[in-house]
Amino acid sequence: KSIMNRLAGVFTLLVAAGKAEFLRRAQSSIDIDWRIPSEPYDPITAEVGTILNFKWSGPHNLVLHPSGSCDTAGAVVIAGFSLRGDVDYTVEADAGSTLFLACDIGSHCAQDMYIEVTVVPAADAPVSPAPVVPATDAPVTPAPVEPAPSPPGGGFCFSGATLVETRDRGSLRMDQLQIGDYVLVDESKTYEQIYSFGHFDQKSVVAAEFLEIRTVTSSGIEMTSDHFIFIEGNKAVPASSISVGDKVMLASGETDAVVSIKKVSRNGIFAPFTPSGTIVTNGIKSSSFATIQDSRRVSLSGIEIPITYHQLGVIFESPHRLVCRYFNCALYETYNEEGMSNWVEMPMKAFQWMVQQHAVVSGILFLCIFAAFCLMNLLEMAVLNPSFCTFLLSATIVVVHYYRR
Repeated sequence: KSIMNRLAGVFTLLVAAGKAEFLRRAQSSIDIDWRIPSEPYDPITAEVGTILNFKWSGPHNLVLHPSGSCDTAGAVVIAGFSLRGDVDYTVEADAGSTLFLACDIGSHCAQDMYIEVTVVPAADAPVSPAPVVPATDAPVTPAPVEPAPSPPGGGFCFSGATLVETRDRGSLRMDQLQIGDYVLVDESKTYEQIYSFGHFDQKSVVAAEFLEIRTVTSSGIEMTSDHFIFIEGNKAVPASSISVGDKVMLASGETDAVVSIKKVSRNGIFAPFTPSGTIVTNGIKSSSFATIQDSRRVSLSGIEIPITYHQLGVIFESPHRLVCRYFNCALYETYNEEGMSNWVEMPMKAFQWMVQQHAVVSGILFLCIFAAFCLMNLLEMAVLNPSFCTFLLSATIVVVHYYRR
């Protein structure tokens, strides 16, 4: 009987140990559905070494805020902007500390897209005595912390304070523009109608980060770092690639040297779309589009192809422009909770998925999709330009006649 009691006791201990190990392993990984919540995230507790798995669908990032709030001072980017994320973050902070993890895209942090993590010792970690710090009269100066770089794709837009010249209403702030306004788009004094907004967010309660680029004659254009601006030679490049001394294209057709570049914070993010894909803002020629990678040109598995994201944006917007030509898009335009047009969101997600695939897969898919949209672009040109339609029809007749001979 004594032996049976002992065996029962051992079995009970094994069961308890197994249960503890199961709970410990369950604690070692925590899944977090990363999105703008309808209610704030509840604070969580995690052991040192716990893996936090953040998954999201939508324009988000993951940033650690040492400030313990939405203040981005000293912020550390864990995962940059992407439209679909699956990121593991290992808790390595000291036990007793609290981590503040947030999304810094637009006003997402202010919309409760953050989570506080209280760090506790690992269950199997040895208890270490408190370190002995020798007394000293010299002040301790912490090492300087570099500010976190602006996340790529932080809205693909202009600030609401950026000025645009309209045909009928004079000079307006970006946040005063409407679908249907005719705006100055190039050095030929051409005015084109805004048919849509790629991004239209007037509700952001926390300022987003923009680059303010000033020239000798311009008061300063404000755009996100990934947005395209035209430089000498009429070449569209991301704003992040501009340096002091570079020359940008003006509405007059001349160039002007950049004299200063600095980061500014503004409320509201906007991206008006015009048929040509260009718009003059604060006297500087800019694009309606931005890069979703770190490069000016499209890159498939590290292989850069000779087409820019500005050119790609113009071509891929062909169906949207055709629809807006025959229907009042102002009546049907819808935006997601981040202010991004639903016309833009889904194609962008699909394209970002494609460029992350193997070079062969992404290359074949890109060629097929690009060819289809090029045909759509030709159709648009034929519909909107009768002379081009006549030329295209004549060329088709000549080619068909040649091959039938």
